[in-house]
This record gives sequence, C-alpha cells and structure tokens, in this order.
Amino acid sequence: MFEAINAGDAEAALAEAKLILAQDYVDIDAHVVADLADQKLGDAAGAKREHDIVVGLLRSIRTGDGSSPAQAFTPISVGEEYAVMRAFDMRVGDQELIQAAGHSYDKLDVTDSDGKKLSFYFQIDRIVAAERAELAH
Repeated sequence: MFEAINAGDAEAALAEAKLILAQDYVDIDAHVVADLADQKLGDAAGAKREHDIVVGLLRSIRTGDGSSPAQAFTPISVGEEYAVMRAFDMRVGDQELIQAAGHSYDKLDVTDSDGKKLSFYFQIDRIVAAERAELAH
C-alpha cells in the first residue's frame, strides 16, 4: 500500500487500502493512504471522508498529550502507536514497556522533523489484556 502510493500508483494503493479496511476498519494508515489516493484520483468527496475518519481516529487516541504516563495516549493496538507518530511526522527510535501506577505503558522515543528528541507514552492496558487472553487460548 505504501509502496504503491509512494510510486504514484493511486489505484493500486487504494485497492490495497480497501482490502485492509475490510479486515480492520480502524486502521489509520489505510485511511491515510485512501485519502491520498482519492486526492490523486480526483475524488474530493472520498478524500474528505477518509481525512475526517483519520482525524476522528487520531482524536480518539489523544486522551492526553502523551508527554507522561499521566497524560498518555490510549490506542487499541500497537500499530496505532506508530500510526500516530507517523501522523505527527515523528520517527520512532526506541520502544520501552514500562509499569507505573498499576498500568502498562509503551514509551516511544522519537525524533521530530527538526531533529528534536522527544518521548511519548501510550497506556496499553487493553492491548496487554487482549494479548494475555489470546495467549490463554
């Protein structure tokens, strides 16, 4: 999907994005690619719809500013953590699992587009619980 959109093949990128969204409708990356592909294909209404979905999904995760465990974002998957960082134009370096105040957090060390180093926190209790349940089966 990313290769196709980066190569300028909007039709292939959109087809791949739709396949992903059929399996996981809340995949932020697929909606971003669908937005870009719709723009290239001249579908302004489709691009706006996809853009609005991306904004809504990002807002649902931004329950804080991500600057500390107390202000952590709350994703529903690890993939969302990385999608959020891509949306904010951040390059992820290290990822660390930490425990604080009875909760699990992913701490992502990132570099912004100006080269500034930052850290963002994601409260991942739901993700950890889902993984434990999956392993129990």
